[in-house]
Amino acid sequence: MAIKGSGSPMEAVDEYFDMLIKSRFIEMFGGCKEKVPIGNICTLHSRIGWQALTKAEHMSSGDYMLITGTDFKDGQIDYSGSKFVSKERYEMDPNIIIQNGDVLVTKDGTIGKVAVVRDLPKPATLNAGIFVVRNRDDQFLTEFLQQCLLSTDFQRFIESVKRGATIVHLNQEKFLKYEIPVADPELQKQFVSFVQQVDKSKFEVVQSLLRLKSKYMRTETPSERTD
Repeated sequence: MAIKGSGSPMEAVDEYFDMLIKSRFIEMFGGCKEKVPIGNICTLHSRIGWQALTKAEHMSSGDYMLITGTDFKDGQIDYSGSKFVSKERYEMDPNIIIQNGDVLVTKDGTIGKVAVVRDLPKPATLNAGIFVVRNRDDQFLTEFLQQCLLSTDFQRFIESVKRGATIVHLNQEKFLKYEIPVADPELQKQFVSFVQQVDKSKFEVVQSLLRLKSKYMRTETPSERTD
């Protein structure tokens, strides 16, 4: 895999560490001959039509968060811009009440974006256009499932869904048939450990870049600044 021309140092960092993870995933699991439909090991739920929320029901503050596709950022959920809903709307469908460890996948608009829910600051539910994928097989680690859905193979699957479609939509029936590799649990643990180390290294590089930028800004004269 090659790094494309990135627009900024931060984008280059993201691209580089993402490439490391995807390359290791292919190296460890690309040769797996046994595969299983994701519907055999996971449940999928989303907000159904009659439960749809209107814009008027979106609140700027509250006790119950509403997660939308625009909150997805770098494989996680960015809660800083989240909207809120009433308690009644939050409790309407227990299947889409979000928990830490849930894997979310966008099914409308920009389909195939993936994020894992971590560090929920408040109770939360889903807006329309998102699947919550929950692991129900102890042989598969949630972090491994996330990487399966971030893999180039899944992106090829998403492109096949888009091809020829007038309205781009990730159909639940098709998604349930998507096959993931059946990997040894110990190998999954090794891979998850690698991902955690990569995330740690990425964090350290980002912090170094931020310190360097801060130092540069302090030494730069006001007339030289462009932002």
